[in-house]
Amino acid sequence: MILAEFRAQVEAALADVVLGVYTLPNGESTPAVYVGDPPEGTTVSGLEVMIYPTPKPRIVNTFGGNLNIKSWQVRVINHPYPPGVPVPEGGNDLDAAIDAITDAFPGMPTPQLIEEAGDIAEQVLLTVPDDPE
Repeated sequence: MILAEFRAQVEAALADVVLGVYTLPNGESTPAVYVGDPPEGTTVSGLEVMIYPTPKPRIVNTFGGNLNIKSWQVRVINHPYPPGVPVPEGGNDLDAAIDAITDAFPGMPTPQLIEEAGDIAEQVLLTVPDDPE
């Protein structure tokens, strides 16, 4: 699968989830979904979805030889909204995002939850096996 197809599938899976908002350095606002890291100076509030730009390889040894299994990495980060900014109804629902992605990509390993700690926002890392086609 190519990156554009994977991003489109992730966005379609999250269609009913209230995503956060990026405010770009030029002041423009856009849904908080990005491949790689957003541009320097971008701020975010609410759920941010970051898709790693290349699938992560993993070599598995088998009796028949080594298999190279690739998986896409998706990180969903639960950023707080700034003081005084109301959270939209359904906003900051990390569980809804996890459910939407795991429903769209059956057979995924268990998502890795990273609890909030200091300046690190609550987040989850999802590993989606690459379509071998």
